[in-house]
Amino acid sequence: MDSYTLPILSPTPAILNGLPNGGPVRQGRDLYRLALEDQYSQGANAVNVPKWVNRIQRRRRPLPGHRTRLFNDQYGRLPSPLRRTWEAESHKRWPRAWHGGQVSSFDVYANDDEIYYTRKAGRWSWTEGLSLLLFSASCPLYDLHADRPALDQIRQWYRQEYDMLVPPMRTPYQSAARAINHARNLPALGLQPPQRFAKDNGPLPTLNDNVLHIDDKEAMPNMLKSLPSDTEARGGGVHKYVWEYGARIGGSSSFGTACVYRLVNTTTRNTEFRVVLKRDRYNDIINAKERHLLRRLTRRIARGRPVSKNIVKCFGSSEWSGTEPGRTWLKYAKYGDLHGLIRYYSDNNLVFPEPFVWYIFHGLAEALLFLESGQTTPGAAADPTWRPIFHADIKPANILLYHEETGNGAHTWHGHYPMPLLTDFGGAESYPHPNATDQVPSHILGMGTDHFVPFEMTTDAQQLDYNAERVWGPRRELELIKKRKRKAARLAAKREAKKQKRRQEAGNSDISEVSDVPSSASETPFPRRPRDYHKPELPAAARVRIHTSVYQLGVVVWCLLTSDPWPEGYLFRDEAAPRAPPARNLYPAWWDALPRHAARRPWPWARAAAKERADWLVAVDRGFAPPQRGDASPRVLRRAKRPRTPTPTQLVQATQDAMSDILARFPDVQANQTVQPGARPRAVVLPPDKFPIGGRVLTDVWAP
Repeated sequence: MDSYTLPILSPTPAILNGLPNGGPVRQGRDLYRLALEDQYSQGANAVNVPKWVNRIQRRRRPLPGHRTRLFNDQYGRLPSPLRRTWEAESHKRWPRAWHGGQVSSFDVYANDDEIYYTRKAGRWSWTEGLSLLLFSASCPLYDLHADRPALDQIRQWYRQEYDMLVPPMRTPYQSAARAINHARNLPALGLQPPQRFAKDNGPLPTLNDNVLHIDDKEAMPNMLKSLPSDTEARGGGVHKYVWEYGARIGGSSSFGTACVYRLVNTTTRNTEFRVVLKRDRYNDIINAKERHLLRRLTRRIARGRPVSKNIVKCFGSSEWSGTEPGRTWLKYAKYGDLHGLIRYYSDNNLVFPEPFVWYIFHGLAEALLFLESGQTTPGAAADPTWRPIFHADIKPANILLYHEETGNGAHTWHGHYPMPLLTDFGGAESYPHPNATDQVPSHILGMGTDHFVPFEMTTDAQQLDYNAERVWGPRRELELIKKRKRKAARLAAKREAKKQKRRQEAGNSDISEVSDVPSSASETPFPRRPRDYHKPELPAAARVRIHTSVYQLGVVVWCLLTSDPWPEGYLFRDEAAPRAPPARNLYPAWWDALPRHAARRPWPWARAAAKERADWLVAVDRGFAPPQRGDASPRVLRRAKRPRTPTPTQLVQATQDAMSDILARFPDVQANQTVQPGARPRAVVLPPDKFPIGGRVLTDVWAP
């Protein structure tokens, strides 16, 4: 007897009539089991015994203990919305101490899926009370959508379950609550974020490094050589300002190195200007493409055309000439990159303030809008002279943190947040010409960074492997498949023999064969969970366009929300699945599957059994599955399942609405007024500026 053949009951007045309303507390599972017991008793005493009751009796499971186990299994197979309604009914009949008002199905967690998918991985086993302990009733979260009263219930302080813990077990929850309160600009109950220090200058430059530094200074663009003016630089025939090497930024990549140069006052030794030099390691097309794009942006600025403020500025560049490497001089970001900031927050168990996440999201969305249309205002007509560009490697390490935003568009609430700058355009590409043969373009497939690369940027061979696994599941050995088929055939033969024997024993009795297909709405089954989950193929050989950058931007936002600099093991597997293709297994069907209690359409539909099709259509009629035509063509189904990617214009408009809500919560302060505590959100913990303007280098380890 399988529980999926039992009727699915909703907590209607007719079903709830007769259920206990006092005494010991009963959970939603208990109420559902009692309701099924009541329906079973009524059916067993009826003149026309329902088929499911008849089947239980024929399977020799009339004992209460057997039915209890059977009915509990049925509850575990219910869809999440229905389980939540039964759990909410339990909360209404036996009010919990932590509920302050009316309870709805949105105020309860009823299954493991909801616990898992609404918390960080590793915390899915928390109970409802312990997980919601982080949200105090006296400390509401930033609520950008105040019309959702259910959130007020979720923010209650679940002290009852928390007090049941021994003191050592309370420590991790207290630390998590302090981090949440710190991000919400509330008293952190003793949380002291570690103080950040400036990094040292790295190893002492070698003789070869000094030679390169001299060449770098000679190759400085004229614009940089004139900072400050020649008159100031040569006061009395003596150089008043000189360019000096500061430090290397990051490691040495395959494309080259990045160093900081600073303009130093020879008298005070103070830094007057800073610039980042990106020196090529090899004469390749990647760096040349980046310089070409940055020069395009520089020319647009010179012509007075709009350029996004969230894209790194280029002061000048030089191409390879003989043995002289190509060089690019870029704006200096004093707070490093977003990857370093996320790693610091992850190492110290801190949480990013929600307004900061929106600010970064909005700035990067504006950068993508400019790359696509050449405009910085959403809704403006695209620049006819602009050729759209997609950025193929958006990740936290390629997002610089500049100084605080000033000027037009700046507000008080984000006056202490660093402005994000999108950089590293070595993999960026302009859209192919409409008449070009290769519209993908294919030469960029396989580029990018693992776990930030969308499906359309993987190689053709990887796409074939991924789609094969999505449709048919992880590959198994041929012998194992044949063995399972032989075993299934033997079991089917045994079942058929038992059916024939029962028919012979029954003779001319009135006991009819039980059908798996429901005959009425009261006996509607819920489709069984398939053993191997199958998903439709992702579109292969798809074009790489701005939606590629939008996808990568979403992964960056995920990193901010989770304080995790790398989505490995969360959004993607950190290793290949068992018996999976040898290629990088980034898109297995079993990893990005829907929650297990959601009704799943049999796939492929053409090969699905009649029983599976009937169950699916019944689930659609009951509202447990999205309405899709079972007889639709595969092409229509693929289009229906394909996610709709928002355009950069839609992203900017959506993030701008969130920014406006935050501005309403934290109004601007006049220029002649002092910003009072609490007048703006919590600031992020930033490292000190390594080369402060008007100051000396911090934490020198060798004389500059």
